[in-house]
Amino acid sequence: MAKRKGSHNSHKSKRAKIFAEQHRSSDNQNSALGSFVEAVIAGPGERGSADQALGPYLNAEQVLADILTPISSSTFFNNMWEQRPLFISRPSLRQWYSSWLSEDHIFELLSKGGSDDLKYGHNLDVTRYIGTERQDYNFNIDSAVPNDTVDPDIVRERYVEGGASLRLLHPQRYFPHLAQRMAHLEELFNGCIGCNAYLTPPDSQGFAPHWDDIDAFILQLEGAKRWRIARAWQGADNQLARYSSPDLPSNVDKEDFDSILLQPGDMLYMPRGTIHQAQSLPDQSSLHLTISANQRNTWADFFALALPAAIDLAFDEDISLRESLPLKFTSYMGVMHSEDASLESHRAAFMERAHKALDAVLQRIPIDSVADEMSVRFLRQRLPHPDDSQLAKRQHLKVHEGSAMRLAGAGIARLVAEEDKLVLYHCLANSHKQHASGRNYCEGKDQGPLGRLEFQPDAVETLESLLKALPHDGPGVPIKSVLRATSESSIAVTQRLCDAGILVG
Repeated sequence: MAKRKGSHNSHKSKRAKIFAEQHRSSDNQNSALGSFVEAVIAGPGERGSADQALGPYLNAEQVLADILTPISSSTFFNNMWEQRPLFISRPSLRQWYSSWLSEDHIFELLSKGGSDDLKYGHNLDVTRYIGTERQDYNFNIDSAVPNDTVDPDIVRERYVEGGASLRLLHPQRYFPHLAQRMAHLEELFNGCIGCNAYLTPPDSQGFAPHWDDIDAFILQLEGAKRWRIARAWQGADNQLARYSSPDLPSNVDKEDFDSILLQPGDMLYMPRGTIHQAQSLPDQSSLHLTISANQRNTWADFFALALPAAIDLAFDEDISLRESLPLKFTSYMGVMHSEDASLESHRAAFMERAHKALDAVLQRIPIDSVADEMSVRFLRQRLPHPDDSQLAKRQHLKVHEGSAMRLAGAGIARLVAEEDKLVLYHCLANSHKQHASGRNYCEGKDQGPLGRLEFQPDAVETLESLLKALPHDGPGVPIKSVLRATSESSIAVTQRLCDAGILVG
């Protein structure tokens, strides 16, 4: 594969020349935007991801720049991330996302032999939204057959003749260039990144109004689609929602929505909980990618893991938590007693005792252990390192103290303590073919092979030195420069990491 033209610095300097005017869009197709959606117009510049056909992205920052240009990542994270939708229009750069995916790619996937592996509902959804109801066509002939194998001819007919929309789930499993880009984004966000492709025929809507439990980056690849974005969000129950909504009624007041026309090269970012719906135009089909982030990755999810562990620790260490609840406490506690002045002293004593017990729990929250657990869950689910060619050439070197080594990538391994041993988890045993293969995959379900190396506790200093001091890009450095002392045991530990592909020469 040909290498990408120019250095990373020249890449950044070119993007810096792109003209951007941050104002409400003057395009009459989007003239009704309210104050909730931030609108940005990008001026002429380089061809964006069309250049990527020449070679892979070099790092995560380039992938994010391709999505957000002309907005800088710092501006995005400071001013839009989890705060408001962002609409980027590129009227003179309609080929901006041309290398990501196409309608031809999708139908080629469906028609070739590999489609035997595609199942309705698991790999492909066929659906249509008519009036106020969504109709699913996740079957060939008999709707009672669960997980039926996709028939490409039937799917094409329902798309072309029946007006049904297609949702290809996790296209990164089938297109390595998408897997590489998603892997870079997972490295950047330090969390699961999802991806679905939506192909909609002309004048069609596949899904009812709803909100999602993910932050969505909508990349318009082909055709056009009209999006309606609800303005009511701040302070609402759905703001940064933890769970997706059911289908919502379609008879909402149009004045409560911003109307946005996405055309090729345009991008729409929506925070979790943004109510939206979309429909293709009467005269053209639409293809877009939805890249998702931050599912089950909140403080609430952190403490959902931390609090049960803290309760167990407090129970083991504080005898007061083992004491029984007061006799007849239900006679003065509960909503029905909450405003009874005659019970005030009993209620106050109970609340004081409850707060004391809660303090004992909060003092024992294992913050670092929970961080390790969430990190391991992510490693079990994430894509392997984006540079597959590097992993394919794992060098089974004979390690010595002068060996120059580096990590195969950033964040690919995590050292944790489990009972009386050290365990090093890594993502290099994962496969992009299995990415997001389970339901609710960001909750830590099993995702195929799990890289796991066990070590004795006395290897902790060597492991921490290698993982924290060695670089993850550029040339390697001699291991003797990062280890406090080289010995037969430290060389053996380094050799195991090299054999596993975690370290490369």
